[in-house]
Amino acid sequence: KGKIPNLPASEVQNRMQSVANRIGPAGEAICKDMGGSQCRFRFVLAKDGPVNAWADGESITLTPAMVAFTASDAELAMVTAHEYAHNLL
Repeated sequence: KGKIPNLPASEVQNRMQSVANRIGPAGEAICKDMGGSQCRFRFVLAKDGPVNAWADGESITLTPAMVAFTASDAELAMVTAHEYAHNLL
């Protein structure tokens, strides 16, 4: 209980990319509807670190531990969309 699965790096990368491919266009459309001018953000997979995700106004970064911690791509998409919203606001 409470253990983070040890996923292969390729699976972590594939999950992150799959979710980014869905969140990116949706977030960009919402941003444009809000009148934003800088609506395209990079999705970055950190090298390591604890379960964490953050936004810096230019990118959305997740640690491999966060990707592994989420039980499904839907959970990972929620975390990613949450960070995307930080960049919009």
